[in-house]
Amino acid sequence: MLKPELSALVDSVMATWGTESTDKLVMYRTWWRYLSDVDAADVTAVIDQRVLAGERWMPRVGDVRQAAMDRASGKAPLPDAERAWALAAARFSATDMGTDAASSGDDELDEMIGEAMRRAGGSDKRAFAEAWAGVREEAIAIRYALPEDAPELIK
Repeated sequence: MLKPELSALVDSVMATWGTESTDKLVMYRTWWRYLSDVDAADVTAVIDQRVLAGERWMPRVGDVRQAAMDRASGKAPLPDAERAWALAAARFSATDMGTDAASSGDDELDEMIGEAMRRAGGSDKRAFAEAWAGVREEAIAIRYALPEDAPELIK
């Protein structure tokens, strides 16, 4: 993304969600740090979707980064604990019945579910949800990592 593209996006976001109390320069610097390596068309599409959906609150820059990067890669967003538990429960059920667990169709997700199941050490939903939180957080840190040369916030 180029700086003029980011400036236009930030201006649009601020106008749409009425964030006059936020210092524009601070917002430009912050959004530039987290979005400079993401394609402007993907970020624009994410913002457009949220504007057209009538979202009441301004999106957080991290959420925009994740959605834009998922859009660019064609990957589905990482599921919350409830969705992950449904996939894990299907695996537990298949094991109990002596059948092969169905794949989610996403190798990364299947590996994450398996890791959370191992960390949970059984079929307890609460233990799985706690394990899933850790596995998901680690995956987010890798999938959406900033490049080593990400812009500094203080200039």
